Amino acid sequence: MSATRAQKAIDAAFRHHGEDAWYTPAGGDGRTVRVLFRHPDTIAEVVGERRFGASQFIELRKSEVAQPKQGDLIAIDGKTYKLSQPTQPDDHRLKWRAALNPA
Repeated sequence: MSATRAQKAIDAAFRHHGEDAWYTPAGGDGRTVRVLFRHPDTIAEVVGERRFGASQFIELRKSEVAQPKQGDLIAIDGKTYKLSQPTQPDDHRLKWRAALNPA
């Protein structure tokens, strides 16, 4: 897929499935961005037993957030989260993915 087609596909996904959030970089000014907010279940094996838990992460468009960092804040639906692990860009370098912890 060409970079232009990939950008159009990502923009469409964020437009139709995303939600507005307030992004505040550490030490910077906040602004509204469009995010994909995910809540997948995680499975961990502890002493031979499977444990289920919830995880939370977001996807941000690189066109809106050039370089998110650990410790930046995201507010969604009245709840604030802190980016908890280094972000990972997608294959086309058009969006970032970051795990969240409550702030």
